[in-house]
Amino acid sequence: MARKNKYHIDHSVFDLMGRKALLKCSYILGVETTRLIKGGIRSELPNATIRKGIRRCLGQGTFPSRIERLFYFVEEWQPSKLDDPDSEDVDPTEKVKTLIENIKKNFNRLSNLQKLEILTDWIEKPQEDCCYEDLDAIAETLGFSYEEIDEEYTFVLPSPELLAKTISSMKDGEFYHSVIALAGMSLPKEEFSDPPSFSNAAYNFLEELAEYFTFIPDNYTIV
Repeated sequence: MARKNKYHIDHSVFDLMGRKALLKCSYILGVETTRLIKGGIRSELPNATIRKGIRRCLGQGTFPSRIERLFYFVEEWQPSKLDDPDSEDVDPTEKVKTLIENIKKNFNRLSNLQKLEILTDWIEKPQEDCCYEDLDAIAETLGFSYEEIDEEYTFVLPSPELLAKTISSMKDGEFYHSVIALAGMSLPKEEFSDPPSFSNAAYNFLEELAEYFTFIPDNYTIV
């Protein structure tokens, strides 16, 4: 005979939880919290969808250790005005599109030379845990290349005008998987939130990147 689960969780409590608490429950259970939208961009799932995922996971059964951890989290959780379950007014898909548009707008206010210098610096100085195959693919998409000159490979930059033209012609998904992805590979992790990934829509990172471009002075140059 199967042993009865001693950790009973009242499913109605999830209706009282706001996003922060729901994300914690999802993390404990391993429930998806993001989805792919047009262009391969990741968007957060709405709260109602996350609640359904949590209940479905509990109904289908999961590891006892996860049930125990969730039980104690729910036992200690208290409602807070800062985590209002009814505060979700913005569609997550529209929110991530708006964040990307803000980044593009702030990036495009830079001069063509500034764009080239910033992206070149990112390509040449990525974080240590960067995937160099992905980095090279992004660099190639943006018009950077390597040429063999006198038996040595030399990093060749596109012209500022060509780079600006390439980026201005990009759709949101292409910009997301090139400029934004490159920022995630190169910007210091101690100063920025985690960048977009399979399990992270990274709204905080997108907001920080838009702000980063906003505060670059008009006369700023790296060299």
